[in-house]
Amino acid sequence: MDSNELFQRLDGVIKTGYIRNVDPDAKQVRVAVDGNVTGWIDWGVWRAGLLKVWSCPDRGEKVLIAAPAGDLSMAVVLCSLYSDNGGESPSSDPEETYIKFPDGSTLVYNHGENEFNLVVTGQGMVKITCVSATVTATDSVTLDAPETLVTGNLTVKQKITGQGGMGISGGSGGAVADFGGPVRVTGGDVKVDGIGVKSHIHKEQGDGNDVGPARG
Repeated sequence: MDSNELFQRLDGVIKTGYIRNVDPDAKQVRVAVDGNVTGWIDWGVWRAGLLKVWSCPDRGEKVLIAAPAGDLSMAVVLCSLYSDNGGESPSSDPEETYIKFPDGSTLVYNHGENEFNLVVTGQGMVKITCVSATVTATDSVTLDAPETLVTGNLTVKQKITGQGGMGISGGSGGAVADFGGPVRVTGGDVKVDGIGVKSHIHKEQGDGNDVGPARG
């Protein structure tokens, strides 16, 4: 068999086309190829064993199909190919692994910069459900949000530094906010129902004159 004959045989077996219809329930597609449209055929997936990956192809997506003996009724979709009709590559950086979702959200890992980025667009949410979670950062962790809610107990083993004031309540059911150990206030006062520890004044016994300010 010469190279031309081999090429002709491969040309009948391996073809490119565009997905015409998608059936997510059956996990099958119909592909427009060489002026024809296949019947419903399977599309290839990343994994389908104990590890399963689901990612439904799109109508108009360019694909590579294999048709044994050129029989399109037996064809299967091998993989997708970049194209110029909305199927362009989301990146050209050889150091990136890049996933872009239809809503514009992205998941990118750059192994050159050693940086992982997940961006959820619009009003999207990120949810993590597990028994326990550990975040270990050797430098710092930044939570940048207008509001941060912790629904359970919070234990901080090192110093707490507040720069925007602090509001603490005992919560519902008559619970009390307890402080164990010394509390130091520098350059301010502690007030209980409007009465300051430093600024309150007592009356002298007898003549009723004000005593001097509180001293340490």
